[in-house]
Formats: sequence, structure tokens, C-alpha cells
Amino acid sequence: MTSSILIALLLTAEPIGARAIPASLTVSGGVSLGAYEAGYLYYSLAAQRVNPGLSRLILGTGASAGSVNALLSLQASCAAPELEPRRSLFHRVWVPMGLSQLFRPDSASPVAAFSQKNFQDVGGMVEQELAKGLPKDCDVVLGVVASRLSPRLLEAAGGRLKVPVTEEKFVVRIRGRGSDRMPLITNYVDPDLAEEQVLLPEAADGSVPFAALLDAVIASTSFPVAFPPRPVAHCVVRTRGRTAPFCPQASATTTLFVDGGVFDNSPLRLAATYAAGGLSRVRGQELTWSPGPRLSVSHGPPSDVAFAFLSADAAAFPDQSESDSGGDKSLLPLLLREMGGFVNSARSRELYLLVEDFPETADNLIFPRRHFPAASSPMYAFYGFFDRGFRAFDFELGMYEARRQLTGFTLPRLPAETRARFVFPEDQPGARAASASWAPLACLRALFDHSPGAEELCAGDDLRGLRILAQVSFDRLWDRCAPGARWDPPAAGFTACIPAQRGEPPPRVPGVTGTPDWRRAPNESESTQTTRLLATYGYEWSDLPVPRGASEEQVLAALRNRLAAVTAHLAQAQPSFGEKVAVGAVGRMGVDLFFYVPPRASIWVTMGRALELGGDWAVEELSWLRLTGALEVPNLVTVFGSNPPPVAFIPTIGLGALPRQIGSPIFQPSFLVRGGYVLSPNDSFGGSSCEGQDRVTIAACTRPVVEAGAAAAIAGFLRIQLMGAWYPPAFGSPGLWALLPSLGFQLGL
Repeated sequence: MTSSILIALLLTAEPIGARAIPASLTVSGGVSLGAYEAGYLYYSLAAQRVNPGLSRLILGTGASAGSVNALLSLQASCAAPELEPRRSLFHRVWVPMGLSQLFRPDSASPVAAFSQKNFQDVGGMVEQELAKGLPKDCDVVLGVVASRLSPRLLEAAGGRLKVPVTEEKFVVRIRGRGSDRMPLITNYVDPDLAEEQVLLPEAADGSVPFAALLDAVIASTSFPVAFPPRPVAHCVVRTRGRTAPFCPQASATTTLFVDGGVFDNSPLRLAATYAAGGLSRVRGQELTWSPGPRLSVSHGPPSDVAFAFLSADAAAFPDQSESDSGGDKSLLPLLLREMGGFVNSARSRELYLLVEDFPETADNLIFPRRHFPAASSPMYAFYGFFDRGFRAFDFELGMYEARRQLTGFTLPRLPAETRARFVFPEDQPGARAASASWAPLACLRALFDHSPGAEELCAGDDLRGLRILAQVSFDRLWDRCAPGARWDPPAAGFTACIPAQRGEPPPRVPGVTGTPDWRRAPNESESTQTTRLLATYGYEWSDLPVPRGASEEQVLAALRNRLAAVTAHLAQAQPSFGEKVAVGAVGRMGVDLFFYVPPRASIWVTMGRALELGGDWAVEELSWLRLTGALEVPNLVTVFGSNPPPVAFIPTIGLGALPRQIGSPIFQPSFLVRGGYVLSPNDSFGGSSCEGQDRVTIAACTRPVVEAGAAAAIAGFLRIQLMGAWYPPAFGSPGLWALLPSLGFQLGL
């Protein structure tokens, strides 16, 4: 879910009111960082709308959740500016989108952990905004990338070859029709192309229903395993020699699609192709869209079109990628590295082709970078789904970065007269009336720009969470920039890493208490580091059921429980028992790798010198102390045969210790002390005396027993146990002892 936009303000040298520069934006995927991107888009487009004549957005392309942001951006570029950020469509779509909205226990799918119902609800919200109407001069093109679940065969070399194709691009034209009228949505199709084009279903008048476009957008967000494949009705046609409509609804076929960002997460080449083939200028007027693009043209896009691309992954500070050295010393890291390299190469292919096909476009590409770590970025950007406060902070961070781009790069390149006329969105009368919505941005500006007045601008309980998240962002930045960090020199003008490189401590945010070690410990994940910092600073979680002042372990356990609920729900949705068990085991392993918490209760069966049926139960969650008990049946294996040894029943009860700190999902040690009683039928369960050899034979006499030992669960399933047993002198029998090794299976509950 990454998004991009940079208003073509930075390319113009004309005063406000002159012909606006046409701009294209490309939006790529970034998961929960869509909130950061939404803030960037909101502020950039608000600045565009309150400064008419500087630029106009005419084209947007997107993949994954970037498709959503591209659609929202095109709508916002034509609509009246919304000067209260929290009321904007960007904020209303992204900030509320958390795990509670995505995970619907009442919706079961064997192929996806989350439900797409929330995306459907978001689509309804967007449709309501579009139904309010767009100006008649609004004429924009949207490109959405999705991937087929099953490839289609594309004929090549005159039909002699058939090539499998998974990636598809749906391109539509959106034209305003005035107030209270839904904009006209049509396929933007080359009417004379010999090659196949993929189109959405059309009504008799050639229009595309919004529901059909929404299906394509949702399909583009359908990340495999997280979301189910989305059925999309469409046509694959050759338009040469045919007349519109090219894809009547009755002719459309329905196929399953998944996330378009899997192979093309930055569809810039799609934008350049349609700008080159679809934009034209008549008698020196503004560029306009032709009735249909000519996709076979050999020339590049018009030279005055500004192409913008913002990736939430593009940062001006060091990343946390691992060193290549040692990555191939074991199979799993090697496979993960190879897989990551394959995906990154596939995603970068379109960028390479863009540079190859349209080098002048690449030279003019606007590509800003983020200067501070986002709250949502850990866990491959899934961390933001755990708390609304993270997404709200990232939305404000996006606004801060957009304003920083304007003040640090755009405005200095404009003529003095243009700069004098430029107004910021927050300075408009409508924005001042909604000052509470702009207070977080003012706070971040004071903190990140080290401006005076931060203590006053960031004061109040409403900004407490923002202050803590800003402090965590400082800490994580300093950790990444610390002396010895592996990183390439950042963009010119970025100096935030310099104090950290000199060994100075991170800045302190006014009102934030606590002094954690901000450095990331060896073998500490980014999500664990972030959670530890949040717990030390006293962050109050709004979406997580933890008490105020919860410890790091309590928070991590709660996060793990949420993930465990998702994986358990996915396992239960599997059609067969074997698949339920397999998916459940893999899911438990995955959440344990995130944060290991021993099961609250366990049961096991082991076999050695005795058959043992046992179990334990934690006194409270995260406690190392456990109640344990077992029923042992010694000599059961050798009882069948001549001269069988005596068999007894030994119930025991006691205490166990399962220290989480020395355990892991692979190896889980525990320690046990138990006491019980040997109940032997050999002496009528104590009703008669033990005589002769029976007095020194374990299990032959009824007597007390004390046991102590250790066990280990391997991968939470295989149990190895070694117990030492002491049978005290009793009823005239001497004291005895035994070692009881056993092997069996364990099940966590």
C-alpha cells in the first residue's frame, strides 16, 4: 500500500493563474503505510486546490492499495478542497482501517485470513462522494494493476506461440458531469489496436458501472493469504474493426484476481504509455485526453507532463536490511533471501522498462523520500493495523513530509512573485476554523524541525499519543543512524543522521517520560524494539485489550493473541481435518516466532518405563509457574509375556516451571516437581502387606513417591522427558529410586 504524488509545482516557473502544469501520479503498495501515503496525498492535493493554476492532476496509476489512493487522489484533485484533514476522504478511509475492520470472525474463508467487507464499505463511501458530482472540466484517467490467479494464454508470433500472462491493467477515463451527477466512467481503450486489451463491463451507453471499477480496485488490493482472490467481470478483446461498446455486460467473463503489486508495485510505465498515447494539444491549448489512446505510438509523453512517484519504502535514512554475508549458511535464510530478491526484481522490472522506453520521463521523475520512521512500518508494514493511533500518527507524518517537500524543495524553485502568492492549506480561513485538526501537524513541525514553541504546540492530553510516537520515531531514527550503521549517503540536505553519527543522544519530546535504551538489541526485531519503547513511554493502546501502563511483555502477548486468533480462525476454515491441523500448526509457529508465549495449558502422552498421561496449566498468562499433574502406569509395555512385572497406577500432582525467557517455538524446556502415591493391585492397593522380593520392586507395593525432572517440547509437538523418582521407605519397604526417561507427544491448548 505505497502511494505517490508530488505536485508539479516544483517544475513550474509561471505565476499562479498561468496555465497549470499537467501532472501524473503513481501509487504503489505499502500495507498499513497507506495511512502515511494518504496524509501525503491529502496535504499535496489540498495545496494544489487552494493554489489554482500551479498544477492539475490528470492521470493516476496504482497497484495494491495504491489503486485506492490513486482513485481518491483523482477525486480530490477535482472536488472542492476539504480543509479539515479528519473529514477528508483520505482520513476516513485509512485511519479507521485496523485489524478489527479487516478480521471478521463471522466471515470464514479457507484461503484468506481477512475479509474484504471493509473494502466494500470503503467503496460505498467513495461512491457517495463521487455521486455528489465533479466539475465538467474534470477529465482524468485511472489505471489499476491486478494479477490473474490463473494465467491466460496470449498469442504471439502470429499465433505460433502462446505465452502465459498473469498481470492485467484496467484503464478507465473519469469525466465530471456537474453537481449531483455521478461522473461518467468509461474504458479508455485504443479503438484500432490489433493486440488484446482488457476491459471492464460496459452498459449500453458505453459507461462502466462504478461497481465494476470497484471490483478491479479491490482485486488489486487482494494480497494472497491476507485477502481472498476477487472475482472481476471483464472482456479480453481486439478492438480493430469493431464498434463500441467493446465489452457488453452480457459478454463479460468472470475470473479471480489478486494483488497487482506482486509483480508490478510501481506502474509508472503504464502512466507514461497512456500519457504518450492519449494526451494531445490543440492549437497551443492545454493538454487534453483524446477519445481513445494510440498505444502503438513510438514517441514519449509530452515534455511538460510531470510524473510523480512516492513510495513509503523510499526513506532518507538507513534501512535495516541484513548483510549479505552469512545469508547462505542455512537453507531457510537462503530461500527467504532468494524469494525476496525474486519479488523485488519482478517489481522493479517496470521501472527498468520505463527507463529503457521513456528515458526523458525517468529524468524528470519526482521521487521524494521519507525522513522519519513511520509508526506502521514494523512487521513489513502490518504493525499499523494493530492500533488506530499508529495510523493517525502516520497520516500526520505524511502531511508533514508533503509540507516539508513544498517548503524545502518546491517553493525555493518558484519565482519570488509566485512564492509571495502561495498559501498553505492550514492558513485558509476554513482551516483555521478547524484548528484542532491541524494541531498534530503543528506539533510535528515543531518537533522534527526543532522549531521553538514545541512544548506549547504539543501540550494537552489529545496529543499525548502523538508525542510518544514522535519520540519513538526519533529513537528508531537514531538507532538506524548510529555510528557504524550500513547505509548509503542520504539525499542532499538531509542532516538528521549527523548528530546520531556523532554519538549524540536522540532529542527529547516535551512531556514524554521514561528512559529506555533506544538502541535495538542483538536479535531484537523492529516490532519488538518499537513495542518496548512504547511500553516504557507509557503509550495507551486504543485497539488492544491491555491495561494502562502495560508492560512490554503484556503488550507483545496481546499482539500475539490477536495474530493467534487470526491464524486459528483461518485453520478452522479449512475443509478437512488434516488441513486444519497443518494450517493451525504453521500458524502457531508463525505467531510464536513473532513473540513466544507458552500455551496456557498443555496435555501430553509419553511412553518409557511407564505410560504417562499428563498436563499442566499456567497460574496466569505469562507466568512461569504452572500446576501440573499426571497419571503414570509403570511396566505397561512389558506386562504382556511370561513372568510379567507388576503394574501400578501412580497419580501425581505438583508444580512446574516453564521459563519463557529460555524457551522458543522450537525448543521449550520445562521443570517439574510432583508428589503422588503408587497404587498397586499387587498388594490389593495397600490392603495387604508386601513381602519378599516385592519389597524392593517398584510398582509392587502401594507407597508414596516424589518426582523431579525436566522436559522439553520440540516444535510444541514432540515431548522428551526425564524424571527422577524417589520412593521413600514405607510400610516396612526400603527406599527406592528410579530414572524415568520417556518420549511422546504434546498438545498446547
